[in-house]
Amino acid sequence: MRKIVTGLLNAEEGCSMLADAVLESCNAVILNFTRPGIEMGEDVTDPDQKLEGLRAMIQSNPRLIRSCISFQDNSPIMKGLNL
Repeated sequence: MRKIVTGLLNAEEGCSMLADAVLESCNAVILNFTRPGIEMGEDVTDPDQKLEGLRAMIQSNPRLIRSCISFQDNSPIMKGLNL
């Protein structure tokens, strides 16, 4: 996102403050859509249920695979998924 905003607004040569404002707005939008799912996951206290929920999330959104350290091939979340 940072590259796109910088390229569109020419922030390297122009006003970086505007680019920062756009990036903050993007972060707010992302948080608005992801916060409910995160809050639901925080309410689950059983570790096995948490793993099941994360695995269901990965199966419904395969783009998450290898997107961060939590979803690497050798992580406990990914074990047993055979993806």
